[in-house]
Amino acid sequence: MTTIALGDRPLDLSELFALSRRGVRAEIAPAARVRVAASRDVVESAVARGATMYGINTGFGPLSDFRVPPEDLLQHQLNLLAHLGVGQGPLFSAGETRAIMAAR
Repeated sequence: MTTIALGDRPLDLSELFALSRRGVRAEIAPAARVRVAASRDVVESAVARGATMYGINTGFGPLSDFRVPPEDLLQHQLNLLAHLGVGQGPLFSAGETRAIMAAR
């Protein structure tokens, strides 16, 4: 089975179609994994130093001045995921979900 590496370059439409409709396997490219890990390190280091990171250790929008205590950071992120999934209409099909995630 063909595998398409994500993160090295933009996908073309034929690759997006193959991922969403033909069951082609996707994997995160090694160089992209390194970039994701580096980004995570930047965020984790900033939070550990006590820096204010919008939406990570603060509320959102009008609640952005609200600071989330360190012991509540994990729950804060889980709450965000739950919030974003509420009231959005019917679930996407598996193919639609794969296309959305791959395009992102």
